[in-house]
Amino acid sequence: MTPAEKFEKLVDDIAAFFALAEMGRTPHRISLTNFNAAEPFTPDAIEIFGERFPGYQDRPIPGDATLKDVRNFDLSLMVQPNQPGELFSLMRHRRVSTQETRGRLSRALPYTIEVTQAHVMRDSHYSAVRFFLGSGDTKSWTVVGPPEIVGLNRPASSLEHTNLQLSLGVHFVRDWDWRVVLGYVGHPTMSFVTDPVGAAEVFRLRDIPEGKTRRTAMMHWVREHWRQQRKDPNAFTHVREHLRGAERFVWNGLSCQIVPAPFDVRRAEAAKAEKGHV
Repeated sequence: MTPAEKFEKLVDDIAAFFALAEMGRTPHRISLTNFNAAEPFTPDAIEIFGERFPGYQDRPIPGDATLKDVRNFDLSLMVQPNQPGELFSLMRHRRVSTQETRGRLSRALPYTIEVTQAHVMRDSHYSAVRFFLGSGDTKSWTVVGPPEIVGLNRPASSLEHTNLQLSLGVHFVRDWDWRVVLGYVGHPTMSFVTDPVGAAEVFRLRDIPEGKTRRTAMMHWVREHWRQQRKDPNAFTHVREHLRGAERFVWNGLSCQIVPAPFDVRRAEAAKAEKGHV
């Protein structure tokens, strides 16, 4: 299979499993939509994305990022299975406020992270659980809730520490990452890292919108340039760099959304604000 065919099969398989997955017997009724925009981070997925998007595997994911290094920490990842019969695992780490955890923790600490985990089995059933990690210094973490969880007020395990550190590192580099979030309408979604050029190449055969005769240009950077005026060929207008194009489109029956890198969004907003003051 070509890199393009491998990529399309991976996306189709994950989207189909998300759409078909049903909750198994579990006291925690957690929908897989809780993990929306989960990024596949299994060895196979990393290899396939690396073939499809040159440079993907060279992302400098730090191993020592902390909560103090990231903005609005909330990340979902799809990771390799860790029990027989499991297809993949999902995990989400999200920083929560004191207000959100009131009455749900055995004790309050300055830093609290909500951890949600799901195990999707090959028969499409899944189970999920939610617990909270607390810390006074963002380095050593303790399980602090909910009250009914087994092993309350114990130090986080080495695996829980590793998973949290991975999520912090991926979230840190996402400040510079463009992503595409996609899935079937009404079902959980997945995401993958790309860039404006890569997205335009991969989705060049996206569906033509209903009522249109051609595809709408996708979200992309318009670089700073001088534009010749139509009424006066000798006059030019200065155009500052900005983001332009459609954020949402349909590809192979999947609803897709381009999410520009937060760094680029801030850059575009700064350029727009500067233009308004000129």
